[in-house]
Amino acid sequence: EKEEYTLKDQFYGEWNIFRKAEEAKTEAELIKLGPVVKEVVKNLGLKYDDVYHPLMRHITDMWSRSWIGRNYKRVKNFFFPPRKNPFNPTPEEIELAKTVFDFQKSISVRSIGNSNVAEVNVLCPTMRVAEIVNELADVYLKYRRQQHEEEAMSAANILNTQVKRAQEKLEKTEKELQDYAVKHDIKFEFEKEHGDVKILVNKEVELLSTKAAIEEVEAQLAEI
Repeated sequence: EKEEYTLKDQFYGEWNIFRKAEEAKTEAELIKLGPVVKEVVKNLGLKYDDVYHPLMRHITDMWSRSWIGRNYKRVKNFFFPPRKNPFNPTPEEIELAKTVFDFQKSISVRSIGNSNVAEVNVLCPTMRVAEIVNELADVYLKYRRQQHEEEAMSAANILNTQVKRAQEKLEKTEKELQDYAVKHDIKFEFEKEHGDVKILVNKEVELLSTKAAIEEVEAQLAEI
């Protein structure tokens, strides 16, 4: 019993969270999710220079690429060598993370009134901005459709479990009721209605037989 109510609470809790996510004011967070942006970057093969950078990030990147910045880092690593471990990111992973992070900063969404429509703006330093926005919309819709499907399947599985348990309880209760009636020789009221229906059916059968017999006798009489 405790497990059953836990499943119910879990289902309705997740359902409330899901419904809140449907509100237009949260669309910005949904379309800028890390998996969505990362997939767009990979699908289009975007590099760090293909996306917009906030001012301070751009200045930091220029510093790290400059002759002074590169030599400063080399001297720093010579005197204070970084610890090596298997979890250190590769240069490609660092480039991808920087690209995804700055790409997220370039996306803004403005809700239009109380509707489910929103205006998406993406800042981009190249002419690929239209291609990027279209891919972002396609990937976002794919994730949204996947979310709807997973939510619907989860709801169906939980509700099917509840229906199965309710059916088992109903069958158990009916059996206990029948066993109690047999043990104590009790006739419930619905059995009276059941008997009346059987009598009515028998009367209708007799009526049809009588009508057939009458028709046969009338045919013989007409022939005579």
